[in-house]
Amino acid sequence: MNSDLMLATACEVAAKIGAAWLTLPAGKDAEAYKRISFALQKALKTFIPRMYFSAVERYHDVVPAHLLLAYSAIPNFTESGESLKFGMAA
Repeated sequence: MNSDLMLATACEVAAKIGAAWLTLPAGKDAEAYKRISFALQKALKTFIPRMYFSAVERYHDVVPAHLLLAYSAIPNFTESGESLKFGMAA
């Protein structure tokens, strides 16, 4: 692919992404934002640990590994519609 075609494609994609953001609903509680949030959380919980554990030298320090595993196990916020409550039950 030549550089002119690559630049044209990148500009077209960027314009479409920008136009999509302009069509999002104004209300903060809109279903679209919940879907975006869920997708971002799911992607981060998949890729952050994968990237971290891809380097063998990181296996010697278990504290970050434990934190990443705990983070990955927490349900996504919009999955249940309720916030998570930590600590002792009353």
